[in-house]
Amino acid sequence: MHSIKQLSLDPDKTLIFNMTNSPRFQMRLSTRIFLSILGVTLLVWILRGVGLLTFLPGAVIWILIFLSFVAGILNTLIRR
Repeated sequence: MHSIKQLSLDPDKTLIFNMTNSPRFQMRLSTRIFLSILGVTLLVWILRGVGLLTFLPGAVIWILIFLSFVAGILNTLIRR
């Protein structure tokens, strides 16, 4: 059974629950940064491959891939 904490009451007196305080949903800032950079990299790569972002030079993709690797390594080092 999962415990859900009460956050506040709105004007209609209905309960609003905060699911982000659950340990299941908590992520470190470094993990969020890594996943954000990785997501942007994948999105740009897919959109460029489909032909929607063909004006972007290939160097942009390489820079995003490099940033993803660096963020992943830093996330791993910070976690230890």
